[in-house]
Amino acid sequence: AIALYARILAAGIDQPGQVLKRQAIALGADGRPAQGARLCQQALTDVDEVTRIGLARTGRRLARAAKIGWAPLPPLTRPRTRQLYLEMAPTRDHRPRWRSPDGDTTLEAALVSQLAALGRVAIHAEGLLWRTLFGLLFDDLIFAPVPGMLPTPCRTRPLDLGGPEFVARRQPQVSERLAEIAAGQAPARIAACWAERQGQAIAGVCWARFPLPLLQRVATDLGGAALSAVLSVVAASWRLAPRGLPDLVVLAGPPVRIPGALPGRIPAHALLAEIKGPGDQLSDAQRVWLDRLLRAGVTAELWRVSQGCALQPGG
Repeated sequence: AIALYARILAAGIDQPGQVLKRQAIALGADGRPAQGARLCQQALTDVDEVTRIGLARTGRRLARAAKIGWAPLPPLTRPRTRQLYLEMAPTRDHRPRWRSPDGDTTLEAALVSQLAALGRVAIHAEGLLWRTLFGLLFDDLIFAPVPGMLPTPCRTRPLDLGGPEFVARRQPQVSERLAEIAAGQAPARIAACWAERQGQAIAGVCWARFPLPLLQRVATDLGGAALSAVLSVVAASWRLAPRGLPDLVVLAGPPVRIPGALPGRIPAHALLAEIKGPGDQLSDAQRVWLDRLLRAGVTAELWRVSQGCALQPGG
C-alpha cells in the first residue's frame, strides 16, 4: 500500500491530501509512525484548509505513537452555540422526522417553518444557493472565450470550473468582480443576469428554486463583504467549496425570541446557522467554513437541536 500511494503521488494528482493521509496511516501500520507523522507535517502547507485538519489529526496521532513532538495548527474560531428543542415525529425510511406547523418533515425544513411562524424568513441553503449566486454573478466569466475551455457551444460550464485554473486564467476579471460584490453591486448584477439569461442552462444555477427577489435579498442582507468572501472560495474550488457551508440562511427581520431556546433571542440582522440533531457532530469542512465566515464578519452559529417541546410562535 505504501508503494502504491507513492506511485499515485508521483503521477501528480491535483488534490494529494487524502492520498498523503492514507500513506501516513499505512506507514504507521507498518511500524513507522514517526515517518508517517513527518509526512503529515511536511504536507500541511500544500493542501487545502479542510484536508489540513485531517492530516494534522492523523499526524498528531502518529506522533503520539512514536513519542515525538507535534506542532499544533492555530485553533479555528468557535461559533456561538444555540440550543433548541423540537418534537420528534415517527421515523420514516430510517430518517428522523420532526414536527412543524407544516407537518412532519426534515430537521432543516422544520426549523424554516418554525422561524416563519415567528416572523423570520430562512432558507435551507447548502450548496445550491451559493452555486446559484455564483453562476448569476460570474456568468460572463464562466462563458468567457478562454481557449479550449468551452470546446462545444452547448456546455453549461468551462472545463476548468472546479479547479484552481479557473481563477488563474481569469485573475484580473475575478478580482474585479469580487471587488464589485464587496462594494454592494451584487443585487443589481443578479438582476441584470436574470434579465439576460433567465432559463439558460448555467452550471449550478437553479432558476426555479430561488426567485429573483429572494436572491437579491440574500445578497443585500448578508452584505457585500461577506458575500465576496464566500464566493471567492467558491470561485477557487467550485466543486468542493460549498460542502460544509451552513444549512440555514436566516434573513434580516424583526428580532424574535424562540421559546425554550438558549439563548432564545434571534437578532435583527442576517445570520447563518449550521444545524445538528442529536448525536451529530461538525465535520472538518463545516468547522472550516464557520471559521471563515466568522473571520469575514458574518454572524455564523451552531444550532444544536434536541428532542423536546415543539416551538410555538410568540415572544
